[in-house]
Amino acid sequence: MIVVIGAGAMGTAIAKLIADNGYDVYLWARRRKVVDDIIKYRENKEYYPGLKLPKNIFPTDSLEVVAESNIVFIATPSHAVRAISREIKKYVSEDHIIVNLAKGIEYNPFMRLSEVIKEEIGSEKIAVLSGPNFAIEIIRRLPTGTTLASYCSEVLEKIKNILSNDFFIVQTTKDVIGVEMGGVLKNIYAIAMGICKALDINENAYYFILSEAFREMRTIIENVGGKIDSLFLSSGFGDLCLTSSSDKSRNRILGFICGKRMLDNINEKSVVFEGKKSVRAMMWFAEKNNLKCPVMGFVYDVLIDNRNPYFAYKELWKKLREVYSK
Repeated sequence: MIVVIGAGAMGTAIAKLIADNGYDVYLWARRRKVVDDIIKYRENKEYYPGLKLPKNIFPTDSLEVVAESNIVFIATPSHAVRAISREIKKYVSEDHIIVNLAKGIEYNPFMRLSEVIKEEIGSEKIAVLSGPNFAIEIIRRLPTGTTLASYCSEVLEKIKNILSNDFFIVQTTKDVIGVEMGGVLKNIYAIAMGICKALDINENAYYFILSEAFREMRTIIENVGGKIDSLFLSSGFGDLCLTSSSDKSRNRILGFICGKRMLDNINEKSVVFEGKKSVRAMMWFAEKNNLKCPVMGFVYDVLIDNRNPYFAYKELWKKLREVYSK
């Protein structure tokens, strides 16, 4: 058996992908209503009303099912990864493979989520999945590519075989750091591009700033210990382009809301909380290592310091002019 922890949009989509590939899947939800709806209607009514789920998806609100499996996909929000890892620890053996789908960073202190999982569970068989992957397209079986990273070749082969089919392509790499950090950074830069969209800046400037964001990603990933080659996997360039340009991107929408100065009018939902935490963590890392990241600084100014987005953009453009006038 395979367990997917988290019955949100991505968790449900991955559970269906795995089930469609012929594997039995436990889908864990914290709320009993989600479990009851799937049992009664074969639908996750909160995220995919009207979309029937296969009968080999078994909904549950008990984490004891982890003991009956050998592969666990964690599909919770990133801020819940430590807590859920702690909860399942007593059910995990040394043979378990843990695959993390959450994209985020723990701060303070600064820790990647795979490090958090390892610290809590102690497992060496950990993988991360990242890429330009909108859950709605995965669950609709639209062509999708993703990147799977693990230090263990056995884990890469096994998880790739479980996920791959005619519409779902899985790239593999051992650069866990590069893939994981790409997933964090692209969300930050999607916020930047959402702010730019809200300000209706011209297209030449928009894509110049996006290219600078990609350069900053390279600088940070190299300094944190990742490999430059990982930027050219789907988890790098592809994910940055998707989340920065698509109106389906929650972080781009967050940036748009910030750019319109509407953030005070919405609740501190998960995407706002995660966005602020990621920006704080990565600005801390950049400053600690004397890295020049003006695009990230632009996001910090607007999202954290609540600066006027127009004046923050003018300051960003001035900094970029100075960089290239030397």
